[in-house]
Amino acid sequence: MELSLPTPAIGAIRRALLNWYRKHARDLPWRHRRDAYAIWVSEIMLQQTRVETVVDYYDRFLAAFPDCQALALAEPDRLLRAWEGMGYYNRATRLQQAARLLLEHHDGQFPRDPQQAAQLPGVGEYTVGAVLSMAYGIPLPAVDGNVGRVLSRLTGSAADPAEREAKQALTRLAGRLLSRKSPGEFNQALIEVGALVCTGRSPACSRCPLTRWCKGYRVGDPTRFPARPRAASKPVRHALYALIHDDAGNLLVRRRPVGKLWSGLYELPGLILTRKHRGLHPLVAHLRESCGVEVLPQERRYELTHVFTHFTLHLHVYPVRLLAAPRRLPENVRWASPEELVRLPFPVPLRAVLRREYPNVMEEEPSDGSTT
Repeated sequence: MELSLPTPAIGAIRRALLNWYRKHARDLPWRHRRDAYAIWVSEIMLQQTRVETVVDYYDRFLAAFPDCQALALAEPDRLLRAWEGMGYYNRATRLQQAARLLLEHHDGQFPRDPQQAAQLPGVGEYTVGAVLSMAYGIPLPAVDGNVGRVLSRLTGSAADPAEREAKQALTRLAGRLLSRKSPGEFNQALIEVGALVCTGRSPACSRCPLTRWCKGYRVGDPTRFPARPRAASKPVRHALYALIHDDAGNLLVRRRPVGKLWSGLYELPGLILTRKHRGLHPLVAHLRESCGVEVLPQERRYELTHVFTHFTLHLHVYPVRLLAAPRRLPENVRWASPEELVRLPFPVPLRAVLRREYPNVMEEEPSDGSTT
């Protein structure tokens, strides 16, 4: 598969994009940074997270972890607490893993060599191109979802940009369009056009700098490109959680396994069911097996709904009466005082439960994720 544009148009497209970007680019905090570390952090944060959300976190995160060494040496709970609310927590774990490798093998600097950069955890072809072009001026394309959509409409390609052959063709085309003098700025310009103008469902062609050359615009319906697969309906799951207190008022919490949903965060003990629950026997049996506690559930206290990218989760939270507990809890389970709960990282819906359960304590929450 090959995507092409007339050779004379390439220079004109490049100039039009850069001129548009210099007039219309959003004032985003990472665009004021030129160090590779800060740009790398922003790119990881922006994976599957809205720009508006990242803006709220970015400066605080860099203040808490200003360089590769600070990130590599951070306590995992402090790191996840700072990330709490952005979701996809594996990103934070991989970011720290990569920082440790950079500290060990590259003097804490993001490598200029694309092959070395691509070996870092969580760093793929797009991230390599974005960081190296923006931080070091290395002429590498950076094709994300926005760029894939823009170039597909520009060339009239209906192929799915996520498929390997189409993605390779789009990357080659982006490389031919790329400005050798300002590769980072050019990559950001393509991304920005996709984010602000050439949007998925309602492209604003009247404001687009590329309409003169765009095949999608010429056929009168740019949303035909690329072809979109029919969206599947989201499955619904149900989570049963328990509020378990000891005689001292501490709450039983459990750390989530790394690599799973809410990777590395703490949660209330409980389980997720793929079908609507009938009775609380599954919860009682799960607590006995996983935590070694015998409990008697009370009437449900909280019910919340949390929407993920691929499914919807209904959370049902029950206070329970503790009948018996083992002297030694499993390694991933612990008692936490209300003051400790403020500093431990929790998923957003369970943080909401804690705020309701401990309103006075949770008012003291640190704003930067610090555990000190």
